[in-house]
Amino acid sequence: MVEIARSLWFGRESLATAYWGVGLIGGVLIGGLFIAAGQIPNQTATRLAAGILAPLAVAQYVFWLRSVDQCAKNATHTVWVGLAKFSVYLSLPSYLAIVFACISRAVAEFAEYSA
Repeated sequence: MVEIARSLWFGRESLATAYWGVGLIGGVLIGGLFIAAGQIPNQTATRLAAGILAPLAVAQYVFWLRSVDQCAKNATHTVWVGLAKFSVYLSLPSYLAIVFACISRAVAEFAEYSA
């Protein structure tokens, strides 16, 4: 697993592996964890879980961006490179919205406990 991550980070895998493997599978796993955290009946635990998942989502996005960028040289056609990079950049606002929502929930929880 570590060797595959290293290969993706340094661009030694195919663009398809970087895009679909890291982006789709990683994104679905992160999304599933967010959904599972939302199902926790205790709101405090939900907010804390969201606070932990926000940095995980950022790390996954940065790894996806880096992997696609580095593995682009292994693509068979420049159209695939353009489409992959475009969709990675296009997903940035949704990742930022998730992170800011988690941060605001964590700040609200902290403010509630501080008062």
